[in-house]
Amino acid sequence: MKSLLAACLLLSGLQITAFSQSRCTTYYSVTEVPPAYPGGDEGIMKYGIRKIIPLISAYYKKVHEYPITSFRGATLYINRQGIVTNVVITDDRIPASLRNVLCNEFMKMRGWKPARQHGQAVCATYLYTITCMTWQDDD
Repeated sequence: MKSLLAACLLLSGLQITAFSQSRCTTYYSVTEVPPAYPGGDEGIMKYGIRKIIPLISAYYKKVHEYPITSFRGATLYINRQGIVTNVVITDDRIPASLRNVLCNEFMKMRGWKPARQHGQAVCATYLYTITCMTWQDDD
């Protein structure tokens, strides 16, 4: 019984240690090795074309407005395990309902390699810039 209790306490201690190591108190905006998405810049672009641009297009078709042509984008907060833990879009020109939809989609991005500083995985931010173009027909 004592050995079972000791094993449970040891496992609990390991879980608490792992949990505390995954929590981030500091997110770096500049690191020696930035966070990397599978496929690099091309992978990020493909994700945007496949997942983000359709959300923006659908929103603006629904409200019958022309989209803004560009905005600062989204700041993705990526932890030491390469998981997007938070997304912030601060551009006030983006309606709140669209911001929420975009943030939810960015949170689904899987497969990031975490940033590295001095050989250690660290929590970092990644600025995802979005540029939209409007096409007008010549009538």
